[in-house]
Amino acid sequence: MPEDEASRTWTFAAFAALEASPSEALRPMPQLRAGQSLGHYRLLRRLGGGGMGEVWQAHDDKLERDIALKVLLRQSRRGLARFAREAQVVAGLDHSHIAKLYDFLPEPPCLAMQLIDGKPISGAGARSIR
Repeated sequence: MPEDEASRTWTFAAFAALEASPSEALRPMPQLRAGQSLGHYRLLRRLGGGGMGEVWQAHDDKLERDIALKVLLRQSRRGLARFAREAQVVAGLDHSHIAKLYDFLPEPPCLAMQLIDGKPISGAGARSIR
């Protein structure tokens, strides 16, 4: 197993273990703002948000490209474990209609994903997937 794959597996296992370690304290995520850097990703503009976090257009300073950065803001042990599982599932998907996962940052918890330019799939004509 390549070294980075082994460390990524450990990271996911560590996140899953959070559900079983009630004594571990979680730090609150600070307010995000344009221009702020998270790792080698520089936040450009907020694209949206939901119950657990926000999605930002960000610039990858290493690869010189814009990406979508999904940042977990409401941190709970269960939420962190769920976020890590989401990263694992998305990493295994390969379809032209699903944004590709480029990176997973454990601190702060972020998913760096393919930025898809277009209209949101909400509002008129949107269908629920169940």
